Amino acid sequence: MKLYLLRHGEACSGGDDAHRQLTGKGRRQAQCVAKFLKDTGAQVDCIWHSNRTRAVQTAEQVQSVLGAQTERMEQEGLGPGDMAILAAGRIESFFVEQDGRSLLVVSHLPFLPQLARELLGGKATVGVVDFPEAGILCLKKEGSEKWDLEWVTSPELLWEE
Repeated sequence: MKLYLLRHGEACSGGDDAHRQLTGKGRRQAQCVAKFLKDTGAQVDCIWHSNRTRAVQTAEQVQSVLGAQTERMEQEGLGPGDMAILAAGRIESFFVEQDGRSLLVVSHLPFLPQLARELLGGKATVGVVDFPEAGILCLKKEGSEKWDLEWVTSPELLWEE
């Protein structure tokens, strides 16, 4: 089982936080990460995202690169101030119900580092607690074992000049 945690791309500053949109750079960041996933053969069956505009737009960019077969849906409880322990439970349920499918979650700070720590059983891992814009990590789980960190990357590591 694979779980990808992705922070939204760069967003415009100011205004109503819930409606801040991605900048041009933010769109390119999301596309860069999506291209990386596609090029490495990563399977993403479903994308969950918060209702905040920047997360919705990041998820749309990723889905556009990965293809229409990737299901995308807004989920409650993935906002910046939401409780990671509740989301971790819903993620675990997803994998029980959808055995063999993979999931990508698009969310925010400080939620994502908290969720990563929750899923990793409290392990503090370099790269997990610091999600740069459009930073993504892959967690892997085999059987009923705990989640393990497989890899971490970000657009800054992937940019092609």
